[in-house]
Amino acid sequence: MTGWKRTAPASLKRAAFHAAVCVLVLGSVRAEARQVQDSCDQLPQVDVPEQDWPTLAQAYSANVPIPKADRDPTPPPGEPEATTWCDAVSLYYSNSPAHFEKARYCVLANFGLLRGTVDPAKIKMAQKAASGGATDPEMIDEMSGLVLAMVFGNGEGVARNLPLARQFLCQYSGGIQGEDPAQHLVEFDRMVKLGERLDVCADGGGGFGREANYVCLGLEQDQRAKEIQRLETEVTTSSTPGIKDSFLALVSAWEKFHKAYGAMDSAMCDGGTGCGPYTRDDDLKTTSSWLAALESIQRGVAPASGADPSKFAQFDRDLNRQYRETLDKSKGCASQDCFAMQVRVADRAWLEYREAWVRFGALRWPAIAADQWRAWQTAIWSSLL
Repeated sequence: MTGWKRTAPASLKRAAFHAAVCVLVLGSVRAEARQVQDSCDQLPQVDVPEQDWPTLAQAYSANVPIPKADRDPTPPPGEPEATTWCDAVSLYYSNSPAHFEKARYCVLANFGLLRGTVDPAKIKMAQKAASGGATDPEMIDEMSGLVLAMVFGNGEGVARNLPLARQFLCQYSGGIQGEDPAQHLVEFDRMVKLGERLDVCADGGGGFGREANYVCLGLEQDQRAKEIQRLETEVTTSSTPGIKDSFLALVSAWEKFHKAYGAMDSAMCDGGTGCGPYTRDDDLKTTSSWLAALESIQRGVAPASGADPSKFAQFDRDLNRQYRETLDKSKGCASQDCFAMQVRVADRAWLEYREAWVRFGALRWPAIAADQWRAWQTAIWSSLL
């Protein structure tokens, strides 16, 4: 799909490129002047080299189908329905073939930067296909810009281009509740000197702002969900029939508790700004215990092996006090969606989950007392409540 005839002068293509650039990222910033510490308002103007733009075929190679239920039911008059889109962040952090290249293709296609002889109508169609039919496909989100900072800063799937990486970093790292872009620039230059990689999601993305934090935690959630599914399958297939049935009952109890805890956490946040990263971070804390338990089972070690059964009574009293104090904070709440109601639902689901561990443990590790399992789980629930 290379070799398209150019139907508009190169100057028109370059003008369209600069129009998109001025809106967001590829616009002018000034030279560093060789100071000890770079700052964003001193950087030189840098354009993405044309040899790094994708061809039309490469741009489409980064796209995936949009499920019919998720498509925009009312595209603008005369516009075709969007059936594909691309996710630069997911591509970048995947292990799929040429994932770094495709992440770059995805973002640059949204800007309409296509290499070769491509007529403007096909460029516009490629933009719409990459963005899922967005009204302004050249307007990318913060994380897509940071993907380009990583790709060019690390030289991943493309020649390393530090000036371009610095420009993208300055343009996109100043999100809500994020650190000042100049701080990221200083840290980036330090990493370059030490031979380290730039990884926006290395610490959950929090320093890059609320949006980056939300996206990075979501990626971690997805990765953890896949690992949990893998381990659940392995434990199920390697267990004897009786233990298998008990384990499947435990999985079901976990899923009910996990869902109830999520509803409780959402009610606690009450839809405020920043709820997304907050609830995702709490979800990761919850799933950590389940994942660790699955890994322990797979190794043949009882997850409760380090717990002290004699501590259960005290843990239980402390938990009950903590539970009452939590409910006291939501007195007078009658709605089924309010925090107090969701705490009750989550606590009941947890009790069922705890006892499912007791039943599974009695079959898999009969020498371990029931209260040892209860002490272990009670301590975990106290830390989450």
